[in-house]
Amino acid sequence: MSSQPRDWLGASGWTHLTSFGAGVDSPPCLIEGTYGTHDEIGVGNFELCVAVGGTIEHWWRYNAGLGPWTRSAVFGARVRRVIGLIQSTLATDLEIIAENQNGTYQHWWRDGSGWHPGTVI
Repeated sequence: MSSQPRDWLGASGWTHLTSFGAGVDSPPCLIEGTYGTHDEIGVGNFELCVAVGGTIEHWWRYNAGLGPWTRSAVFGARVRRVIGLIQSTLATDLEIIAENQNGTYQHWWRDGSGWHPGTVI
C-alpha cells in the first residue's frame, strides 16, 4: 500500500497526482509546516509521518511548486501507528506521538540534528 495524493478538479472530481512510499501500515499524519515560509502567510512544506514495518518514516514535499515527496528519515522500532504530528513553538521542532506495538505511546521530536525519542507513556 502506498500513499496516493489526489487533486480536486472541481466538477471533474479527484485525479491521481503521484504515488510514493511502500509497505505503509497505518494512516499518515500530515501538516503544512513553517519550513520555507518567510512570514505567517507563506507556504510551507508538507510534513508527513507514517508507520512502515514497525518504524516511522518522515516525508516532506516543497509545497510551493508541487515538487516530489522526499523521505528524510526512518526511525523508531516496534511502532504500530503515528497518532499525531505538530510543529511546536519550541524552536519550531516537529513533534509526534506514536503508538507502539505493546500499546504504549512514545513522544518523538526533531531538531536540527535529527529525530529524538522522548517519554514513553
